[in-house]
Amino acid sequence: MSTFHQSLNRFRRRWCVGRIVFVLLILVSVLGVGLLLHGWADYKLALSEDVRWRVNVLLASVLVLLAVIAFWRVVRTSRLAAARLVDSLVDDPRQRVAGATSLEEWKPETAMQQFHLDRALEDAAGELEKLPMRSKMPFRAMAWGAGSLLLVAAVVWSLKTMAPEPFRVTAARVMDPGADIAPYSPLVFVVTPDILSAVYGGEAVAQVEISGGKIEDDVVCLVRDPASGRVDQTTAYQESPGRYATKFTNSLSSVEFAFATGRARSDWHRLDVLLQPKFSTVQVSVQPPAYTGRAVETYPLDSGEIKVLEGSTVTLEVESNRPLSGGDLAIKAMDRTGGGRSKVVQSDHVYGTDSRRLRFSWQAHRSSQVAAMIRDIRSTPAENPLELKVKVIPDQVPVVDLESPQAMVLATPETQLPFTAKVEDDHGLAKVSMVRALVGYRDRNRVLADSLVKRDFEFEESLKLAELGVEVGQVLEFYLEAMDRNPSLLGQGVSEVVRVQIISVAEYAERIRSKVQLREFTARYRALAESIRKARESLDKLDAAADVGDEKAFKQAQKEAQSAHAQAKQLAEKLAKDFKAFAMEERLAKAAEEAASTLAKNQQGIAKLSLPSGEAATRRAIAEMQKNLGGAQKKAEQVEMDAEVVKKVGDVMAMAAQFRRIHNTQKSLVERINVIAKEVAMGNTTNTAQLANLGRQQELNRQALIKLAKDLKNRADVLPRGFEQMRADVDGFLKKLEQLDIQDPMRAAAESAKEGQSVDASANAMLALSLMEQLINQPDNGF
Repeated sequence: MSTFHQSLNRFRRRWCVGRIVFVLLILVSVLGVGLLLHGWADYKLALSEDVRWRVNVLLASVLVLLAVIAFWRVVRTSRLAAARLVDSLVDDPRQRVAGATSLEEWKPETAMQQFHLDRALEDAAGELEKLPMRSKMPFRAMAWGAGSLLLVAAVVWSLKTMAPEPFRVTAARVMDPGADIAPYSPLVFVVTPDILSAVYGGEAVAQVEISGGKIEDDVVCLVRDPASGRVDQTTAYQESPGRYATKFTNSLSSVEFAFATGRARSDWHRLDVLLQPKFSTVQVSVQPPAYTGRAVETYPLDSGEIKVLEGSTVTLEVESNRPLSGGDLAIKAMDRTGGGRSKVVQSDHVYGTDSRRLRFSWQAHRSSQVAAMIRDIRSTPAENPLELKVKVIPDQVPVVDLESPQAMVLATPETQLPFTAKVEDDHGLAKVSMVRALVGYRDRNRVLADSLVKRDFEFEESLKLAELGVEVGQVLEFYLEAMDRNPSLLGQGVSEVVRVQIISVAEYAERIRSKVQLREFTARYRALAESIRKARESLDKLDAAADVGDEKAFKQAQKEAQSAHAQAKQLAEKLAKDFKAFAMEERLAKAAEEAASTLAKNQQGIAKLSLPSGEAATRRAIAEMQKNLGGAQKKAEQVEMDAEVVKKVGDVMAMAAQFRRIHNTQKSLVERINVIAKEVAMGNTTNTAQLANLGRQQELNRQALIKLAKDLKNRADVLPRGFEQMRADVDGFLKKLEQLDIQDPMRAAAESAKEGQSVDASANAMLALSLMEQLINQPDNGF
């Protein structure tokens, strides 16, 4: 790009900017002149609001059109026109700049032609550089535009200074045609009273005092309807010089009024019509659903909230200070289920001979905001509606607490299962049933109680599995269902599921023995050591009696020693013969067998003791017995200490079984929630009432998982030395449990189930189950 090309572009841009500034100054000046003319016309003619709007729109349209034309012409200024302008500014008869512009696009064919072209462009560029600063922008035109704007501003300032009040009023009317501002007039209107009111259907008098100039035209009162904006004119009568008044008769609705004379007018004032219908008293009647058997409750409304049972019929009886023609009640649901939609309940007919009373009745199914509006015999509404909140208390499903048996039970085909349960409902039970489920067979439902008329029910029964024909290997599920008297069939509560695994008698006996040994592991060892210790203490008492030489005391001590040895011997023999579930119990059996033998020998020796045979000999015999029993006691105490170690290890191992129980419970919850979710997806909502109870069971399972983590940590912390690897495995398990955060989807599943959201409850319950299985199946899970 040549130097000439850049210089010409620079000149063109500067000149266009200057022209745009000039156009803006002229447009602002034209706007000022237009507003001045508009204000002068309004000052003289008191233009109406519509005319003022039209004038402003016309003035704005003209300015926009002029601006578009002017800016278009400036922007469309070509390079050739700019070049000719430069030639005219430098008074160049040869028009070298314009000629160079025309030659810019020429393609020379010879070197000579190229030389002449370059020479022409250099000369033209030189001419551009010679331009003085005053010629590079249209400063003269810009000065002329600024002068015109200053002239308009001076006129405006003069008017504002010399006539401030006319200028203020007229400017406000011109700049905001929609504002309710009276045209300027030297007359001053003082309207009394400041706030005018009239009794419904009565009369009211408004007065005005006019000063500030001579009243040349008649004084009238303008009356405007606030709703439609229509203005009527009534006569104002003169009370005294400069003081006028008008009377409003048969006032039925509020209006606006103003006094006027000629083009002068006062501000608009309001006439308020009083005695709109008002709420005098409100009586509330609540009819609970028929299935509850509760009587109607009637009471005066003394707060802004009414609490009713879902499905109740609510009746509002309102009384007004005026005869009423009717009313309506707007009910807007507050929960998401209602979607915020409103419905309107019309009032019943005005009953009885008292036309001031109305009645609204509706059935409450969800919490709502209620607004009652009344209208008098001339259809005048109350100033404010009666607003109150109706809080609907849902009918809770029955609570079924299956206390016995436990959630997971092992049983033989001949076992008798003790069932104990308590069922409660807030309004009354209808039926309680027991459901028995077996994989591959249809669920069996047995009604435990029907046609109940009370709120609670207790159930206790021993179920004989032999009568059911169960077989080894089967897994049965039992749970209780309870229904209340709600005809919607949604009031159904379900207990926790009891899973019964049928095993053989031999396996059952072995499991029960193992369970008892693990739970009471140290108790058996402690009992053996304690019994031997008591036997030694009885020998000490016997020796003390022999030392004193008291025959009576010796006989009593001898009897007590015989008893203590007999009891210790009986326990030792039993422990020696008991089933040995662990290898360590071989030591217990051996120690018990040796203790039983020693006790038997001592027992025989105690029977032969006699104080008259010689005190020294008797005491030597007792000392020998104590020595023999001391060795047995030492062995028993050593085994007891070893048992304490095993118990601590067993306590940790028992937590693994507890985690499995929690896992099985979660698996059962997932299965039951999934069934309901599938039914809902197919449009069947019969069993959705069970979701709330399943949500409570999910929360209990979550709490069990939290307790397991805490108990496992405590038990691992007390493991003795030598079990560092087990403690490390437990720490790794607990760390992974915390990382997976299984409690969170469990909590979400419980909340979703309680809210009736089967899909969300199913998804979160399955997520919790999958995380538990991930924890169980991790390769490095030493726990």
